[in-house]
Amino acid sequence: MILWLSAAWAIDPVAAQTRADAAIRVLQQVRVAQQGGTATAEDVYIWSLRVLQAERDLGRTTAERDHLSRMNALNTAVQDLAAHGLVAALEVDQAAFYVAEAELMFDAGVRGRAPITGPVAPPATAPAPPSAAPPTPAPSADIEACFEACDADFQRCSTTAEHFRLGVGDLDGSDGACVQAAEKKCGTARSQTATDCREQANRACQAEKRSAACAAAQTKCNARCR
Repeated sequence: MILWLSAAWAIDPVAAQTRADAAIRVLQQVRVAQQGGTATAEDVYIWSLRVLQAERDLGRTTAERDHLSRMNALNTAVQDLAAHGLVAALEVDQAAFYVAEAELMFDAGVRGRAPITGPVAPPATAPAPPSAAPPTPAPSADIEACFEACDADFQRCSTTAEHFRLGVGDLDGSDGACVQAAEKKCGTARSQTATDCREQANRACQAEKRSAACAAAQTKCNARCR
């Protein structure tokens, strides 16, 4: 994969913004899929790197910090899934690596050194000397806390949604559309098999809606932090 093409020529601002917006949308979906067990921690990591590169090309000074925040959130999510036996120990070690690498990227950016790009994003040109540009100022504690709160809310929301899907905990109400979809899929028979089918289908439907709502809420929350 090549994430550094834009470094070789002038950036088209419209295309760069389109790429960033698309990468953010995919990342949000992959994060939800990872919580649901249909994507891996590495999928989240790769798409977070793509968002990082796209935001660098747009000149956003918070790109490294945002990537670090996402990797911290991913690490927390992986540890939670591992505690429930839902992911292998390998992913726990991978998540720890992603956090350490993101910290190095952030540290380099704050101190004005050449940013570390990660194993899938090698630099296309030699870095400029430190004197070529002023150091990137460290983010304020208030903004950092805002982003951390957004990620924490997203993880709590996503974990709750996934618990519904897995049957851990009780649903706090019924979604009429989900109930109807479950009855259409499983029928309205009174047998235990049909009842179990409806319960599972209803949970899956509500979990999917809640996951989508979590991603939308985080997007709005992050927009307020900027």
